Formats: sequence, C-alpha cells, structure tokens
Amino acid sequence: MDPVIFTVWTLVCFFPQWLNAKRPASEGQEEVISHGPVIWFLQWVLQNSFTFVGELTGIYDEATVAAVKLLQARLGFKGEDVDGDFGQSTREALARKFGIDVQALTFDLMSQAKNQVTMLQWVLKINLGLKCELTGVMDEATVTALKKLQVEKLEIPETGEFDETTRLALADKFHIDFMWVPPADKLVLPTTAVQPDGKVVEWQPEVAAA
Repeated sequence: MDPVIFTVWTLVCFFPQWLNAKRPASEGQEEVISHGPVIWFLQWVLQNSFTFVGELTGIYDEATVAAVKLLQARLGFKGEDVDGDFGQSTREALARKFGIDVQALTFDLMSQAKNQVTMLQWVLKINLGLKCELTGVMDEATVTALKKLQVEKLEIPETGEFDETTRLALADKFHIDFMWVPPADKLVLPTTAVQPDGKVVEWQPEVAAA
C-alpha cells in the first residue's frame, strides 16, 4: 500500500479533508479502515457531546459508523446522505447546528504541549457553554471559566486548576472522561484516512505544518 500524502487541504487542520470508514478489499488492494489519533478524538467528541456507546479505539469501527449515522440523522440528513462518513457536509452541519467546529482544531492545538488544555477548553466552550477560546494554554479566560465550572456546576472548591478532583467531578456529573486519555505523543502520530475514491491518506503533522 502506497499512502498518498495529502497536502491540498487546509495545511494546519487536525482533521483530514475526508474521513471515511474503509476501503473494501479488491484485487491488488487490501482492506483499509481509517485509524489514528483523529479517529480517537472524533470518538471522544461523539462520546462527550452526543450518544456514543463504543470504546475509544482510534479505529473507525462499526460503533463509530453507527454513531456518525445517528449524528447525521440528528442533523437532518436523509437517505443516502446518512452514510456514516465524517465528511465536509457533516462537519459543516455540525458547526451550523451545534456550534461544534472541528475545523478549528489545528495540529498546533493538539500538540503534545497543548492537547490537554485544548480538550479542556473544548469541554468548557462546546459542552458547557462557558466563555473561552481554543488556545491550548491556560489563559485568563480559561481559568475564569474553569473556576465558574468548579463552583457552579461541579460544586467543588474553586481552584482554577485542572486537577484530578476536577476531572473526577466532570466524569461523575457530566460523564466527560478525561481520565482515559492516550499519551500526548500518540495524538500527533499520522492518521490513516480513506478518501471517497479509495485512496489512502497518511495525514501527518509534519506534512501539514510544512
């Protein structure tokens, strides 16, 4: 298999342009299922923002396809448009209806130094509606939002620190699980994605940042 290095899409975007389920096996080609850190993050978003009962595997498995289909139906898709592929039309509808813009995530925000804070900011902004932006750093707005979360929603001491107490409280009250997170270096590994034409894309930070 000779993966295509895809560089035409937005060069710093964490999500590749196409994220399809798999390429069926055919003569001279093996079956390829999309997999990698982007899939893991998609599953995390589906689990924490919608109803996803599968495990966080980093593989675009049947549970992920089913969850994306349910999401598409919720977004108003019908017929063949409910295909289980997390493509551009699904992302655009997700941003319009729920304000969840995965295209705002960049390789820089998901880098080893920033991904934990970025994911916290995602929860504060998208899931809980608190005022902060995706910056990947514990800036004043993030600390203020976190304190508000701790006092008003989690009913724990206001520290402004994203500590174990806060993570456990998030998991207990909102079922948002920060306790199971892959090592930071795994989030910047290549993601293997399948395009509609069957080509396989290796979506890599070093290529996207070039």
